[in-house]
Parts: sequence; C-alpha cells; structure tokens
Amino acid sequence: MTLTLDWAEAAARAFEPPPRRWATPGALAKWMRPDTVQTPALDLIDAELVKLLDTPDARLIITMPPQEGKSTRVAGDFPTWALTQNPDLRIVTASYAQSLANRNGRAIRRRITEHPDLGLTIAPDNGAVSDWTLQGHEGGVLSVGIGSGLTGRPADLMVIDDPISNREQADSMMSERSSRIPTASYALKVFSFVIDRLFIRPSTSFPAAQTISSPYC
Repeated sequence: MTLTLDWAEAAARAFEPPPRRWATPGALAKWMRPDTVQTPALDLIDAELVKLLDTPDARLIITMPPQEGKSTRVAGDFPTWALTQNPDLRIVTASYAQSLANRNGRAIRRRITEHPDLGLTIAPDNGAVSDWTLQGHEGGVLSVGIGSGLTGRPADLMVIDDPISNREQADSMMSERSSRIPTASYALKVFSFVIDRLFIRPSTSFPAAQTISSPYC
C-alpha cells in the first residue's frame, strides 16, 4: 500500500492545534472529580465556554439561579481547562471582594497542584494566592476585587464572578448605568459597572457580549 500526502495539506496540518485531551471544561471536571454531576444547564455552559475560548475577543454573560454549579464550572474548571489548552494564557479572576477573588484563584491553583497529570506546575517563585504563574510559561492567574486596578497587567481571559455584593449596590449601579447605556440589558449594565471599577476598557463595544440563561433552571 502506498500513501501520499499533498504538501499543502501536510503544511496545513502542521499549524493545526493539537487535539484537546478534554473536550470541554465539564469533561475535565469529571476527570478531576468523578462524582461531578453534569446537568443540562452545565452542558449549555460548557458549549458556550468552548465557543468563547475559540472566538477571539468574545464575551459571555451567564445568568442563572444560585446553586446551579456555574461558579465552580466557570470560575474554577474553565480557567484550569483553558490553561491546559494554552499555558501562556494570562487570566484575571474578579469578584466584588478580594477575598472571593482569592478563593477562585486558590481553587484553580489547587486543581493544578492536586493533579500533576495535567502537565502544569505552579512557578515556585511566583505562587501567591492572588497572583501566580505557571513554571516555564507566561500564563497564570491574577485575582482582584472590584475597585482594584489592572494597570500594566494584560489579560487574555477575564472571569468575573459575583460582581455585585448586595441589592443596594445593584440598585445604585442600575440607576447610574441607565443614564449612560439606557437600552442595554441588566447583564450588560453589570458588565459595564465591573469594567469601570477595574479601570480597563475592552477592545470592542458592550453589545458584542453573548448572554445565556438556562432554560433548565
């Protein structure tokens, strides 16, 4: 049997990304924690997270009731999964309080340290709870509370979890945003609020964000 491969096809294959060891963040979660329960809502989240990572400059807003597993999946499993795809990915996790942001950053780091088969190692000289990198790579996680600045800290991926602390802050934020972006949805106004408090601006306009809410909740 003789097999031939067109040179152009061979060249194209050389630039193809390697196959993913875990197809989705949920698949990785199940590998790390075999007792993970994968619900239809999490299937929906997984599909959108994969699309997010594969789409340049994409934004995704997820609105679901509490205790659906979205924070564990989005703020813990997803960044870990993303780093297995690209260990040079610079990730920022943001929350209304520094302590909550630190919790998410610590959870990602714990996944890496407890599972050496991921092929990732925390750099020994830069492994603080709120700011750590991967050994031999540019990637890692910086955790910040709303109100912190990110000047001089580029981010390839930002995960914002629980940006609003209470109803009073939400009402104040909605009133402020309504005069600036009156036609935007509540989720987009929250996104605008967080971006302002972190003193950064995305490269494209707010309406480009994709919003999903689970029909299974």
